[in-house]
Amino acid sequence: MLRTEMEGLAMGPIIATTRQPYAALGGESAQAETSAGNRVRVWAAPSTAPLTSRYFCHGEALRTFQLYGYTIFSGPDLDTVLADEYFPVARTAVQREDILAWMGPPNSGEWISTLAAAHAHPGFHPFVRCHTARVIVATIREGEIDENHTLVRTKNGVHAAPGDASLRSVVGVYGAGYSVYRWRKKVD
Repeated sequence: MLRTEMEGLAMGPIIATTRQPYAALGGESAQAETSAGNRVRVWAAPSTAPLTSRYFCHGEALRTFQLYGYTIFSGPDLDTVLADEYFPVARTAVQREDILAWMGPPNSGEWISTLAAAHAHPGFHPFVRCHTARVIVATIREGEIDENHTLVRTKNGVHAAPGDASLRSVVGVYGAGYSVYRWRKKVD
């Protein structure tokens, strides 16, 4: 997809005045604005990091890394982006370019959430949307999503390279607790 076709897929550039060092991952924590005017926290890696380590799944799925060089934080920030830029659809209506979002514990080691488990009492792990992938081939069979033949673009961890995989293989990593979202501008 050409850059001009990707413009506006989700979010805008980093708001320059919000940049600050981010010790947890290196690089910077900053803010970007949704099309609804809500600010969310984002992470921009140091430019010296290997390319595959400069973003995680949300930067790949929502294309914010390719466009603007950042990844949206999991938890409330990702929830805001999904609410402002996308709307939920049934699994049986999945289409190419839809976003799949998985629920999981807030700090699995594969991604970082602003809702660190340390803020909760021992044993309590509130679930947040922790992983996203973009559908590249949607297959429905007998009224159900065919996870073996539906393909997604996924990045499973900060240091992993993005790749195409069957939805079944991603479910094997993150579980069956995913929801489907469609970009609002695709239908508006």
